[in-house]
Amino acid sequence: MSISVDAASCVYGGKYYTPGTDISSACTPTEVYLPAGPAQDYRPQLFVYLVGTGGSPSDAHNILRTAAYAGYRSIGMSYDNIGSIASRCIAEGKPSCSDQCGLRMRRVTISGVNDPGLVWQIDPQDSISTRLVKALTALYDEDQWDNVSDFDWEDYIVVEQRQELNNTLWPGASATEAVLNWQNIVIAGFSQGAGHAVLISMDRLVAGVAALEGGNDRCVDPTGATAMASYLTTRFNQSRNQPRFAARHADNFMDGESGAPHHQPEWFPLHGFDITSHPVDLLPTPLTSNVVVTSQNVPSEAGCSEHKSVAVDQCMPTDASLGDSSSASGLDADDAHLFAAYLEGLCSLD
Repeated sequence: MSISVDAASCVYGGKYYTPGTDISSACTPTEVYLPAGPAQDYRPQLFVYLVGTGGSPSDAHNILRTAAYAGYRSIGMSYDNIGSIASRCIAEGKPSCSDQCGLRMRRVTISGVNDPGLVWQIDPQDSISTRLVKALTALYDEDQWDNVSDFDWEDYIVVEQRQELNNTLWPGASATEAVLNWQNIVIAGFSQGAGHAVLISMDRLVAGVAALEGGNDRCVDPTGATAMASYLTTRFNQSRNQPRFAARHADNFMDGESGAPHHQPEWFPLHGFDITSHPVDLLPTPLTSNVVVTSQNVPSEAGCSEHKSVAVDQCMPTDASLGDSSSASGLDADDAHLFAAYLEGLCSLD
């Protein structure tokens, strides 16, 4: 079952985007998928998926359907994702991997609470937490039309306190965030969205976390060497012992910051990800690691890349070598080459 929720009228308050910039990805409806069968058989956790830079939940049906196959109520989120964290920090004149920009920029995007140390600002209505609260509120209200809770959306939001609540989360967090029951939420994302998901899982205790081609914030230091973001290597992780899953493409190269392959992030073992990766092209399942790696070919659709082949519908191939798009007419999520690995990985997040 799939439904769309207009989680927010797109206010769009970003400062660094010139007139004429395409902001449509930040304004797309939230996508919701429910598993087949009775609600009492659903997994108790909510799966929340954050798309990447310029992405839309409408391009993430394969991931959302796979999560629904795994038994999760699944929500695909839009938010102010116009421009990467790196591009925003370049405009700030600060390295994206520093606490002074990357960490602050991500927390603003998550919470909707602007940071006086940044020029870039967001309208709170375009933040991840506000969009998620609005989506859950709409779903809860619709479910309560007959005064019966059929889908238990109240398990993920403090309904009686959703309008006003004191700040009880990390510094700079909004009252809106405190309404969310993060401990019942599996937070996941792709690219920029994966970085947000990882930070949310570090700052708050979540049910689980999934990072697809992301959570690897780096920049070039004065010597020309690449450096991992300090907030990924030095901060305490609230969800360190919670289940997790990651996927990456072996041939993806990092955006202009180095010529190094997209290797396993150094911080992964520090935060519960396995040191070794499971070669999913050779051994689909069962998984031997909570990190899978693929070298799958990229479909010929415009705009596709190794990076996007891991999570964007039209770029996900049906076969590791042929590279045909899994979003071709008549195909479904289970036709994607990575489906079996993703299904097992997501099933482990409870």
